[in-house]
Amino acid sequence: MFLGTMKPKALAKLAQHPGLFDRERLLAVRDLRGFDNVFTAPLHGFRDTDDYWERCSAKPHLAQIRIPALVVNAANDPFVPADSLPAASEVGAHVTLWQPAHGGHVGFPLGLPPGHVRAMPERVGEWLRRHA
Repeated sequence: MFLGTMKPKALAKLAQHPGLFDRERLLAVRDLRGFDNVFTAPLHGFRDTDDYWERCSAKPHLAQIRIPALVVNAANDPFVPADSLPAASEVGAHVTLWQPAHGGHVGFPLGLPPGHVRAMPERVGEWLRRHA
């Protein structure tokens, strides 16, 4: 669904800057990895999607954090694959991971639709109270 908004924006950029990327390759893209490989990565100086994702990730730096930090990622985030999320063994002692099974990219609704969206503010507020 998100690609449906991203592709027209990329095509508008191509109209402004002909030759910026391959139009047909962009039209054939079916997922975010493909979009990043055709558009995002090369336009920002990265070799490909893997290079872009690896170099822009905070994950390699989480073990060096020396102040309390809360890292929030839902396992079903459509933009951040669950297998790329940090494990407890990859973060420092000051880092708390909150990785609920559901939550998508934002919102973290609980219960059946329409559910409620208090999960994230409650969890973050609780963490802040413990570390303030």
